[in-house]
Amino acid sequence: LLLEKCATVKEAKKEILMNRVLYRFLTGHMVLVDATGDACIFEIDAKTQHYVFVDRKPNEPLYCTNHPVSSFPDSSTFPKYDPDAEHNTFARMDFLNNLYNNKGNEVFANKGVGPLTKEDAIAMTDSVHCSFVDDKIAEAGKKERTLLNTTADLSKREFYVNFYVRDVEPVPGTNKMKDMMTKRYTFGF
Repeated sequence: LLLEKCATVKEAKKEILMNRVLYRFLTGHMVLVDATGDACIFEIDAKTQHYVFVDRKPNEPLYCTNHPVSSFPDSSTFPKYDPDAEHNTFARMDFLNNLYNNKGNEVFANKGVGPLTKEDAIAMTDSVHCSFVDDKIAEAGKKERTLLNTTADLSKREFYVNFYVRDVEPVPGTNKMKDMMTKRYTFGF
């Protein structure tokens, strides 16, 4: 419906508000983006079923893990968590924020100079894959894995997606499991 009728985030918000959206399986939010760089996270409040939009701040990235961003917008609102719980939604969000705020990190192609590149964004999403040796320590479900990774490049009007294939081997000295993903597929919008 949104892809057929809406060209902008503003139009998508209006369309959502004019329709009944059913709670979707496995995820409580939907990221909406358009070619102008406008973006938001659409969520349905679990208790009230109210529709909530969390707008992207100008010139800032927008990402989400598995918690409702409208209820927990930043680290100051997160509940305490065990730092070893790498799959904990708040741990992953803190990790992404810290990674972004320290863009000189080795995962970034441009080492913090200029805007994020497509490769930078992909490296960020790849860094929070759910693939662990000991799922219990990581607070992941038994054999839970990231099944797909999606990243968008608004300047090119493209998004990229790849899919989980299988575990490969443990990463020495960590609780992480190296996994095999498919090649990245590119789609235009």
